[in-house]
Amino acid sequence: MPGKHAAHKVLCPECGGPKTAKARVCMECRKSNDDRPFPQGGTERARFGCICTFENADGKVIVFHRVGPPSAVAREMCAEALALDPTFRLVSYSNPSTIYKDLEGHRKGNANAVVELSGSDRPVMPEAQLLGQLGLGHLLHPRLRA
Repeated sequence: MPGKHAAHKVLCPECGGPKTAKARVCMECRKSNDDRPFPQGGTERARFGCICTFENADGKVIVFHRVGPPSAVAREMCAEALALDPTFRLVSYSNPSTIYKDLEGHRKGNANAVVELSGSDRPVMPEAQLLGQLGLGHLLHPRLRA
């Protein structure tokens, strides 16, 4: 008996081999793409760290940059922002992976195009994804909520 996903094969756009539905390319193509400007490994993410921007209820904006594993330093930055003012909410989060995806990954073939996405077409925002993984979803700024 075939698996429940057998009828929903997704093929890699680079080599035509099988890939998961959410992945941009298959594992073999991913491994061979070592010439990327920002390798996606944990070592590189930790080396560059991440940047978090917060906005409070009065519209004041603060920006933190920390070097280290992004999840760990993002948690620290959230705690620091809340210690300054409990109304601070995350409005922007970036690390080498999110920047690379913004510049190349999700927009391949859409260079110089204006694409409006809404509802279920909207990509998962890195801010929502990060805060969800950290169990801090309540810190997502209301502007970013779907």
